[in-house]
Amino acid sequence: MLDEKALLKGGYGGLMGVGQGSANLPRLVRLAYTHPKAEKTLALVGKGITYDSGGISLKPAGHNETMKCDMSGAAAVFAAVVAAARLGLKVNVTGWLALAENMPSGTATRPGDVLKMYSGKTVEVLNTDAEGRLVLADALTRASEEEPDAIVDVATLTGAMVLALGDRTFGVMANDDAFRTALIRDRRGGRRAGMAHARCPRSCARPWTRRSRTSPTWASATAAA
Repeated sequence: MLDEKALLKGGYGGLMGVGQGSANLPRLVRLAYTHPKAEKTLALVGKGITYDSGGISLKPAGHNETMKCDMSGAAAVFAAVVAAARLGLKVNVTGWLALAENMPSGTATRPGDVLKMYSGKTVEVLNTDAEGRLVLADALTRASEEEPDAIVDVATLTGAMVLALGDRTFGVMANDDAFRTALIRDRRGGRRAGMAHARCPRSCARPWTRRSRTSPTWASATAAA
């Protein structure tokens, strides 16, 4: 587990940028299960915003009550690694939990701030309520350094996904069509119920930074990806 001192020293600007406004400082947790006969390694990365107030870009009334659930991605990753271990699956599984609390305060990241991510890229924060992609970016970069065969990112990202698909269907975006197809198929070869899928889009950057962290009113889930 990396605490706030290790995150600062390691250059995890996304995690620190999101969590620095809270009294409960961020963490990056790594847990792993290995099997001696495993031929593949899977990395799971989970968004773990333990509470999301929106930060300085505060959420409006009526949108805060369920925000303790914004850690569901990290919870699912933790449960998946534990399940793999209990079932003795013949695969190596590494879980990465990107944990932070997004709160407004005098130390919080402000709209207009530019953060340097663990990858070395810079991100301009235009809306502090678009925090999930920041913590995930750092965790995904760190997970990729171990060169797993595949990486699956699990997150409550974004509210626009619910607007588009409702509360019984979740979206799957991927940069590998074959892996995405395998992921959404059940054991009988049929498509799993409750899934919509698409290919990951390319993103745009502003001239003074490598990435601009916000979304338009439309298609914001696609913009986040």
